[in-house]
Amino acid sequence: MTAGLKVTFLQGQVERLPFPDASFDVVAAVTVLCFVTDAAAAVREMARVLRPRGRLVLGELGRWSVWALSRRLRTWLGAATWQAAHFRTARELSALVRDAGLRVGCTRPRTM
Repeated sequence: MTAGLKVTFLQGQVERLPFPDASFDVVAAVTVLCFVTDAAAAVREMARVLRPRGRLVLGELGRWSVWALSRRLRTWLGAATWQAAHFRTARELSALVRDAGLRVGCTRPRTM
């Protein structure tokens, strides 16, 4: 326990989260969707576990970002981790969020 908070870690699949509907005020996924085969299903599932007026926070490597480019270069040099990664544009990510029934509040592209 840290600062009086009890933390529990669960292993699961983002396409089938082990939580009831409307369980969370915030769902955060950082560098997750680039590794998911069915990103639309994953975002729908994240939306399902959000409470009304909850927030979904996505942090992804943009398709044209320097970060994504460096990961592609690592793949070409033999790093297996990033071989299956699919980097999306902000427009593609926004469409996934809207298609899941959520409103896109803002996008903040990073160039580094």
